[in-house]
Amino acid sequence: MVKNSIKPNIYTFNILIDALCKEGRAAEAQKLFDTLLERGHKPNVVTYSALIDGYFLINKVNEAAKLFDSMIKAVLLPDVYCYNIMINGYCKNKMVDQAIALFKEMRRRSLVPDTITYSTIIDGLCKSGRISRVQDLLDEMHKSGQPPDLITYNVVLDALCKIQHLDEAIALFQKIIDKGHRPNVYMCNILLNGLCKCGRLRTAREFFQHILINNLCLNVVTYNSMIGGLCKEGLIEEAMALFSKMKGNGFLPDAVTYETIILALLTRDENDQAVKLLREMVGKGLLMNNSKEDSKFMTPCEVGQILGWESHSSNQKKVSSEKDKDYLVI
Repeated sequence: MVKNSIKPNIYTFNILIDALCKEGRAAEAQKLFDTLLERGHKPNVVTYSALIDGYFLINKVNEAAKLFDSMIKAVLLPDVYCYNIMINGYCKNKMVDQAIALFKEMRRRSLVPDTITYSTIIDGLCKSGRISRVQDLLDEMHKSGQPPDLITYNVVLDALCKIQHLDEAIALFQKIIDKGHRPNVYMCNILLNGLCKCGRLRTAREFFQHILINNLCLNVVTYNSMIGGLCKEGLIEEAMALFSKMKGNGFLPDAVTYETIILALLTRDENDQAVKLLREMVGKGLLMNNSKEDSKFMTPCEVGQILGWESHSSNQKKVSSEKDKDYLVI
């Protein structure tokens, strides 16, 4: 453009700044921002929003906050989208009080928070352990014409399950259905996983059947949660039956599925069956690029140890067989 004597305008700068920020190149975006100022262009709210978001993406919270303040000093009033960027950035950096302050500031400026604003604040409150304040915000959303969506409800449901308030979680799930929402797979998985982890296996079984009967969405994670709950209660045979049914229904077990059952089998000293499943798992390539962070219990060293048991077991049987032969000869 410059070579052809075409002068970039503010829209051109905005596109470039936004693209650089999305790639984590906020420093280059800042230079471009400085260039547009030098050329006499006036950045608008879109320009500031893109750069603020860019700083949050690389965890430079102070730079983002300074830029937000400088925008206001330049007599540019942030819109809802810009506030959402700031609130989201603060919440992700566990600065919920600052996010709430901006949320209140929005309303003082007669800006109407949208569903994204509310959902972000609710998520921040839940993750900081302040779930008691969430119900008021949900009620406020309905009154302001911004009813919670499934994303908002998922956040609250997940928080209730994590603090083991299962009865409240079940009540919320029913309330969501009563309001005409059809639960998605993420919502079903959140509740099922919460029930299984808290030892509410009977309710988990009933809920799993509810998912199947009502043709609600389910995936491998759904099966993994149920299998994990069964294994936790020592019901390995039932877990194995569900494992087979899962494959029969077209859901391919992943590393979590295999490892959950293998660990349960090892706990019961059913080493041969565990080794058989482990070999099947290795054959499917499910151990590739597996690390302790994304694996329940098996490191490459542990896998080798488990597979070594098969060789040890084979040798033990061979020794036992030879002893029997010696006894017969005598």
